[in-house]
Amino acid sequence: MHEAGAGDPILHEMLDRLEQSTWPLDLITEVHLFGSCIRGAPEVGDIDVVVQHTTDESWTQQVVDALFSGCDGHTPMRRGLRGNRRGISFQLQERQALQDEGIDLLLLWKRGEPIALARQRLAAIAVDRAAGRAPRDHVLPAYETIADLLPRPVRIGLHRWST
Repeated sequence: MHEAGAGDPILHEMLDRLEQSTWPLDLITEVHLFGSCIRGAPEVGDIDVVVQHTTDESWTQQVVDALFSGCDGHTPMRRGLRGNRRGISFQLQERQALQDEGIDLLLLWKRGEPIALARQRLAAIAVDRAAGRAPRDHVLPAYETIADLLPRPVRIGLHRWST
């Protein structure tokens, strides 16, 4: 479990990395939060983050190379944002899909804004002791006990394949 909101060092470290604007983080255009964190839950299983980004020639080559190697092409971006920490779950290029599903998003940062503004947005999330974890969607009984270990896109894929 992690402390949510303004007090969570994971988010502050992510913002520090984002502020450095090194590749591939310099491709990021928006960062949003969703789930328990934005509802003010004092502790969360993981912090849900949506990242929108552009691409460049290096990114395209890196993704193609990763695909041909059977690897995840987004690993450099996730690692760049997360560092060696756990407890953060990234949805890349999924903002519109989440909004279409009616999931509330909180803009944390967008390109051109100072990181200080993102820290203010983070600090403005009020702790709500009554806010529990967000319900897990796309969970089938067969893997209910491990649903928290499966990233949301994997749960969605499994759900689609089973219906």
